[in-house]
Amino acid sequence: MAKETVVLYPSPGKGHLVSMVELGKTLLDHHHPPPFSVTVILSVPPEEAEFTAAYVSSVSISHPAVSFQHLPVSFIPFDSSSPSNFIISTYEFTRGNSLALHASLSKSGDSTIRALVLDFFCTAACQVGASLNIPVSAIKALRDGLCVTDGHTPPLYCVGPLVATARNNNDEDRFLWVVRVPPQNDEAWRAISEPNPGIGLFLPDGFVERTKERGFVVESWVPQVAVLNHSSVGGFVTHCGWNSVLEAVCAGVPMLAWPLYAEQKLNCNYLVEEVRVALPLEERVTELMSSEKGEAVRERVFAMKEEAAEALREGGSSHSALAELFLAIKQGPGVEPRPSDPVEPSGRFGSSNSVAIPSET
Repeated sequence: MAKETVVLYPSPGKGHLVSMVELGKTLLDHHHPPPFSVTVILSVPPEEAEFTAAYVSSVSISHPAVSFQHLPVSFIPFDSSSPSNFIISTYEFTRGNSLALHASLSKSGDSTIRALVLDFFCTAACQVGASLNIPVSAIKALRDGLCVTDGHTPPLYCVGPLVATARNNNDEDRFLWVVRVPPQNDEAWRAISEPNPGIGLFLPDGFVERTKERGFVVESWVPQVAVLNHSSVGGFVTHCGWNSVLEAVCAGVPMLAWPLYAEQKLNCNYLVEEVRVALPLEERVTELMSSEKGEAVRERVFAMKEEAAEALREGGSSHSALAELFLAIKQGPGVEPRPSDPVEPSGRFGSSNSVAIPSET
C-alpha cells in the first residue's frame, strides 16, 4: 500500500523553518503510531546552510518520522537594501525554485501526498501543486463568510502556538543583544574594505567594551525560546514577527515593539493597543522594566501565557482543532468538515498558528 505523507514547504528564514517543523512534529505526536509521515522541503540560501544542517540533524534524531528533502542550492541574491526589496527578493527566491519543487514532488515514488502546507512566501507553489493534481486552497477570509460572503472559504484550524519549547537611566538596564552582520549586498558594506570586519564596525565606538559588565552581544543565531524562558529575562525587544510574539507570550515575557515592515506594524498595534502586552520602543526600556505601566503589561502577558497553555491542553481549543485537522488530513480532500468545524478559538493567543489544508474547490 502506498505510504502517505504531509508535505511542508517553508520559506527561507530560521523562524519560518522552525515553526513549520513544529507543526509537523505536533501532527506526528497527536496519534501513535501516526498514519502518515511528514516531509519538509528545504530551499536554503547559502548563508543559512550551516544553521539548517545542524537543525535538521537534531530534528532527524528526535523525530525520525520527519524527513527532509533539499532542493538544489539557489544563488538568487537577496536585496536587503530596503524592507520592500527584501520581501520582493524572498518571493523571487521561492518562485525561482518552482521547477525544482515540481521535480521533487513528482519523485514522491510510492508516497501519496495527503496535504501540501505552504508558507505565505511560497504562493508560487500553488501552481506547482495544481500541475500535479494536488489541490491547494488559499485562505480567503479569516473566518467563514466574514470577508467573502459568496465565496468558498476552506476550513481554518487554529492549532498554535507552535513553540519549540528601579533605575532612572535606561542605559543601565542589563541586556542580551543578538546582532548579525548585514548581508554583503547591504548598503552598510559599501564603505567597508575589510573582507570580514566583524560586528564591531556596525556598532558605536567602544559599545561592546562599555557595556560588557551589564550586557552581552551575540553575533549569531541563539535559541530564542530557551533565552525567553530564562528567569532573568524581563523584557524582549521584538520586530513583531508573529513567531517571536508567540514565543514571548508562551514564556510570559512582556515586549517592546519595534516593527519594521509588512504585517509587523499591524501586529504592533494589536500588541500595544488591543491586548496591551507590549509597549512601543520609543516609550523606553525602563518604563517596561521598572514602572507601574510596565508591571501592568507584565501581568497581562502572564495571563496570556496561561491562556496559551490552556489552549494546548487536552480539551483546549488548539488541542481540539488539531484533532479536527488530523482527521481532515487522514480523510483526504473532498470530505466536507463536520458542522462544528473549525473549532472556535478560545483566548487571543492560544490558537494563533493557523493551517488551511487542501480541499476541493
